[in-house]
Amino acid sequence: MEDWEDIQGEFCPIVTGINGTFCDPFPQCNFTGLPPDAQEALEELFEGAGEYSGQILAFVLAFQEDLQRVYDLIDKFLNGQEPLEWTFWISFSFAMALGTLCIFILWGLRLAHQKRIGPAIDWVRQRLMFPMFIVFVVFAAAFAVAFFFTAIAASDWCIDSPNPKVTWVLDESQGANIDGLESALYQLGKYYVNGCSADFAPTELLGQLENFAWLLQRVDELSTQMLAVDPAEWFAVCGSDFSMLETVASWMQQQVCLTGQTLEDVNRFFWCRHWNPIYTLMMYDAICYDAQAGLARVATSMLVITICSFVVLLLRAAAFDIEDEEEYLSPSCLQKAYYKCFKSMDPYEESSIGRRQAYVLAPFGCCRFGHGCRKNSNSLHESEAAAEEPDDIVIDA
Repeated sequence: MEDWEDIQGEFCPIVTGINGTFCDPFPQCNFTGLPPDAQEALEELFEGAGEYSGQILAFVLAFQEDLQRVYDLIDKFLNGQEPLEWTFWISFSFAMALGTLCIFILWGLRLAHQKRIGPAIDWVRQRLMFPMFIVFVVFAAAFAVAFFFTAIAASDWCIDSPNPKVTWVLDESQGANIDGLESALYQLGKYYVNGCSADFAPTELLGQLENFAWLLQRVDELSTQMLAVDPAEWFAVCGSDFSMLETVASWMQQQVCLTGQTLEDVNRFFWCRHWNPIYTLMMYDAICYDAQAGLARVATSMLVITICSFVVLLLRAAAFDIEDEEEYLSPSCLQKAYYKCFKSMDPYEESSIGRRQAYVLAPFGCCRFGHGCRKNSNSLHESEAAAEEPDDIVIDA
């Protein structure tokens, strides 16, 4: 009777919604005259409810907090994907810019082959396009290395099987208690990750489900014992109509059936066949296959682009050396002038004075004024005029 009075404030409002007259005479009820089976079932229910209700409530609250934490982590991960998109678009932009610049370089080669390059195009090619090409190649190489190492790191995560790595992450987060799962959700995660092995069975969840099922079984037994009470005995003990007891017992059995079905639905909800395929699809198909293939393709393409660009740089550097050589070599027009100067000299003059004369003539040739005979045809005439008066030039020297 004291136990019923203790829980009256929690139990009676529920029952009052069904039968408003049940709680009024309830404090006057005396259970000393009930049958032993009903009395035993009632006491067992009270003892079990006092022992398991607190555990079940704490379990449900912790499970709710972990579900909210997992939801927040997933939401944070999904929102964090947008800031990372800039890396893809920047690498893609540099690849497109590098490809466009290569097209312009090839177009310049075509113009050079057709001998249609003027001073303006030559300046743009040497002073603008080639430095830009070097910058783009450097960035392309950096992105290629980044994608390459990312692909290697991701492949290390997926090698053999990612299950031990995921289990290690769960254990580390649980041990460090940093955003770790504290309820049965942690055990469920390990259970699904390891292929629903019996070694990783969620014992805490199973234990709480068994406790809840035990309480439902006790309530069902109590309702059965209540319906088995003789109406005359009930009237003698409680002094009220037996129909009220039948109503309460029927309501209890109905709630037991509904709660039992809900419990079975919860059990089916956590079946391995429902959650392990989701983990397999995400970890194996999405991360370890599709993502790895995408990273490998991007890293390979960027690496090929970088290698080809470095080859172009090497060839262009060699071309610069050749152009510098051609720029500082003595043009053929000066050779003609030197020949006219030397052909009338004796061997001694040709070996001594003529050599100095060549040094004197060189600054007045087309190397100084025109950077090659092909660029300035007037240099040939100046050299020939200088060759006609070698004595004056030598005397001046």
